[in-house]
Amino acid sequence: MQFYRNALEVFGFLPSDAIVNAAVQIEWLWYITPFKPFYRDHLAHVMKVAVIALDLLDHPNSPFSEGGQSLLDRVVIMLASPRTDARHLRISARRAGVPEADLEEPEFWRAAVLETTRLAGLLHDMAYPDVMAVKVERAARPVRPRAPFEPGLEDTCRNAVTWLQHHLVAAPFYRSDLPGPDGIETRDRDIAAAVFKESHSLRAGYSLLRILDDARRVGALTPFDIFVMEWAALAISLHDYDKFFSEKHTDGLIRAWLYTDDNWRNICPTFDKDPVSFLIAFADQIQDFGRMSYEISDDDDDAATAQARYPVSAVEVEKDSGGTLSLTFELGSGTGTFAPKDGSMIADIARDKHRGAAFANSKRPGSADMLRPWLVPGSLYTEARIRVRHDGIDYGIDGSAVPVTAR
Repeated sequence: MQFYRNALEVFGFLPSDAIVNAAVQIEWLWYITPFKPFYRDHLAHVMKVAVIALDLLDHPNSPFSEGGQSLLDRVVIMLASPRTDARHLRISARRAGVPEADLEEPEFWRAAVLETTRLAGLLHDMAYPDVMAVKVERAARPVRPRAPFEPGLEDTCRNAVTWLQHHLVAAPFYRSDLPGPDGIETRDRDIAAAVFKESHSLRAGYSLLRILDDARRVGALTPFDIFVMEWAALAISLHDYDKFFSEKHTDGLIRAWLYTDDNWRNICPTFDKDPVSFLIAFADQIQDFGRMSYEISDDDDDAATAQARYPVSAVEVEKDSGGTLSLTFELGSGTGTFAPKDGSMIADIARDKHRGAAFANSKRPGSADMLRPWLVPGSLYTEARIRVRHDGIDYGIDGSAVPVTAR
């Protein structure tokens, strides 16, 4: 906890005590709550996501480094060009007060990319306490006294979106552009409110912008700080956009909106249009190694057994000279705590990971499967391939075992 607090305090304008206190309480609640079937460690996870994204950007051995040039060098050149696809980012920077001359300077973008990546990585899951509070409140609603004028959840969501619609975080609901003074259209506001109701990512983006609003009142921020927080809020809000395509997490209204005017493209951050949002989502998805799966199973009528597992021991990221990206999810060997529980868990992990690649390479979500679009190829790589490996055996998209013949 203290390490996380120290990481947050690098940003002088963040209320690190309040964020850490909420995180401590939610970690405790998550262990004992009846509202979730399993537990995942979010504090360690967010720090790992930040490190992974920064390493992919600037480490000399990053799979995305080319010809002695880091990925960060390429991103900086891309964003500093007036012909960049990231038009909404440049407009947001101007609104924040960044001088036009700075937008042509690679060093401005270098600092902005690193700071935004660090901030978004550390805070992308900070709204889980809010989501859990909503679940607990629903359970307590029948016995909790309410005032006749008390706003309901839907009112809260609509009010939040009314405020959000004038910020960069609303761009995915405005055809990836920055909304003007009138905000986003009524139908898109309704969709955003429906997403806000269940989404910890959009709620986290909203929370960061509220922190920004408080800091601006006391004049503690520079135009650079304001732009970084706007961009980080956008990246945070898009880090789990794959859930838009899941019937478990969305209703018919949202799914119908996805396939109207190709809106699904606007909620999928791409490397060319928004490299930071793309990398945060990518790092969040591959940070599966060492993540806890906390399970409770009934052994008999009178007792239940709780067990923690860490089924993914490592993730290898490689990119070949032809532009193909390969991800290998190495599962723990044997059958102990550091391995999948059984063959069905291995098959489930394999199917889950392969579906991401299936979507990515088809470049369009399937209306039946709602495949997860977290590996959409582009200029960073041309194709994505996934392996799920356990005890020297690869598992295919159907969860069946395929002996490893070459590596």
